Amino acid sequence: MANFRTLLTTGARSPVRYWPQIPPASSAAPGLLPECKSDPKQVGGQECDEAPTGNLGIQGKQEGTNQAHHGTGPFGCFLAYHQAIFPHEPVMDDLKPIRTPWNGFPDVIIHSPELAVKKHVVYAEAKAGDSDAAFLLVQDTISPDAVEKVIELAGARNPLLASAHAFEKTGVNAIPEALADELAERTGFPVDGSIVQINVVGHTGANGFSRLARQALFDGDVVADADYLLVDDFIGQGGTLANLKGYIESKGGKVIGATVLTGKDFSAKIALTNERLATLRAKHEDLEDWWQARFGHGFDRLTESEARYLERTNDADTIRNRITETE
Repeated sequence: MANFRTLLTTGARSPVRYWPQIPPASSAAPGLLPECKSDPKQVGGQECDEAPTGNLGIQGKQEGTNQAHHGTGPFGCFLAYHQAIFPHEPVMDDLKPIRTPWNGFPDVIIHSPELAVKKHVVYAEAKAGDSDAAFLLVQDTISPDAVEKVIELAGARNPLLASAHAFEKTGVNAIPEALADELAERTGFPVDGSIVQINVVGHTGANGFSRLARQALFDGDVVADADYLLVDDFIGQGGTLANLKGYIESKGGKVIGATVLTGKDFSAKIALTNERLATLRAKHEDLEDWWQARFGHGFDRLTESEARYLERTNDADTIRNRITETE
């Protein structure tokens, strides 16, 4: 994708960076509006009634309908405009996540138990994009021991902290950015906000097949040969971190590890083991070609939790059907 920039939204504390900037209509394509105003407008043949600016309340999934796929809401508005301006670029449905080899990738560093984070009084507000709530949540649940592990992992390196900005049902998740900012304060590592998620996946509360079917895609500038440390609020199957890692490494960056505010302990082991890969291939040997064609990578690029989920599914037809139904 082209012309993605950082949009700083107004927050009482550190700004949240997550929206692509698009060129003015007058210079890029006369007659097309880069923003939707208060009255519905036609942008690239799609009607949209919300402006893709400010602290966005993106609805993500509504009754199984994804805005990014169906042209509604601010993100759909942007996609319609983007396709009108850049007609030769692939549409979102044509893009595939980028995965890279694990090569001994370390376990993800988890700060706090899941209940401590998700039962926190401001968790919902932070997840919906409230930067003050996210700051408070991180302050209350960040682990000094985990911070020390992050510092030990970095060693003599000074990695860029790259956080995943995920579109949720109620807004843009402010927790990863708040965690990155707090880690920067405690470690001295710089925050890099130039990489953004460019699609709506609706992973919060989703089942395993939904997470596998709707994978996060990223865009933005990557500093070649720079070290990166990934930051997110939660790790489930680990697909978002795997795709962010793959995107950065495909652009010449070096991802040295990842840290999250919370997640299940078994999810911390994100790199696929040889034993799990062999077991998965033995059970579903007729599935990998289909998986490669659909997602752009083989079983060897799965996370440990993704592979375990597929391995525990009875047959390949069930996997294919459930993923197709979810999409």
